[in-house]
Amino acid sequence: MEVRSPEHRLRTAERTAQPGRPDGVNRPANADTATVVRMSPRSPLVRALELWLLAVTPVVLLVGAARSWSHSHTLAWDFDRAYLPAAHLVVHGSSPYGPLTRAALSSQTAFVYPPLGAFLAAPFTVLPAHAADVLVTVLAALAVPGILAVVGVRDWRCYGATLLWMPTISAIHLGTVAVVLALAVALMWHWRDHAVRAGVVLGLVVALKLFVWPLVLWLVITRRFKAALVAACSSVVFLLVPWIPLGGAGLTAYPHRLSELSSLEAKRGFSPAALLAHLGVGWTVAQAVGYALGVALLVLAYRRRSSQETALALLCSASLLLTPILWPNYLLIMLVPLALLRPRFGVVWLLPIVLIGQPVIDPPVWEIAVFLAILAVFTFGWPRQFRLGRPQPVLA
Repeated sequence: MEVRSPEHRLRTAERTAQPGRPDGVNRPANADTATVVRMSPRSPLVRALELWLLAVTPVVLLVGAARSWSHSHTLAWDFDRAYLPAAHLVVHGSSPYGPLTRAALSSQTAFVYPPLGAFLAAPFTVLPAHAADVLVTVLAALAVPGILAVVGVRDWRCYGATLLWMPTISAIHLGTVAVVLALAVALMWHWRDHAVRAGVVLGLVVALKLFVWPLVLWLVITRRFKAALVAACSSVVFLLVPWIPLGGAGLTAYPHRLSELSSLEAKRGFSPAALLAHLGVGWTVAQAVGYALGVALLVLAYRRRSSQETALALLCSASLLLTPILWPNYLLIMLVPLALLRPRFGVVWLLPIVLIGQPVIDPPVWEIAVFLAILAVFTFGWPRQFRLGRPQPVLA
């Protein structure tokens, strides 16, 4: 048997090691570690197609869409119709909530969110309404690549693909807080080992959109108890304190407001319950099934807690299944676990594009099914053989 010297073994390990892996062992890189791996060369035609489809097309599409939204007076629709009027009201000490009637709630323009959102929109009241809408649209468009940058994605194709997603375009068009939620989840991950920062940013988004509360459990199951405590306490503070300058107006009636809104809009969304209702299942049973799926994901997240990225994906998905009203732009919070689990471009990054051009409310059955299938892929992963441009280690 040939006996090799320690120097020979060391040279062999250096030749076969992945960048950032001095031991030469082929282990998956940490999501926060920017590992530079040489890619197998792609043909000039493939590179040209990627440049056209994932760099030029997103810019042209968004600029053209923004011009169309501006001409049709639908730019930043939710922000312009709900948040901005509510911000003007709270600036003058008035309640942002209108009459609690089904007619008012079914208008798609009623402010039905916790008052924190109105106070955060208050700085925009110093601008003309159209200028504020343009600024919100630009900020939302810039925040999407910012989410990927925060979690360390370096593959530019992922950035272009995300800007082509129907949920992304919907969030930018409507000016919703979905982009803010996804950015906050990315920051929570980035600051996960800084208890105060992670807890405060998560508490802020829970107070903005209550349905993301399962993310507090992620801090618990990953044994970040101080951060979880900060998140729980800060969410209560951010939720209740904004009601103080309003004299508590609308506080006691807020749960009833949400209940009425759910009864009006839950069947018009993309939830499993909405799908089952379209298929003829009774609404009570359909809701029970949807919530049971969400609870199952909570349990599975605890069982998979050894992988922080997988647990985060499961809890983000659970938050979507446990909300009574599920709109497509909410899918943006899955961008963070997707970026952590699949930081390189592949087919999975293109899936939400198939929904483009479809209605964001009152969808047909097939669209709900496709949306939930995409959510399932983002939650449970994608077969390795379908990944495009898989990195190939190159020996020195």
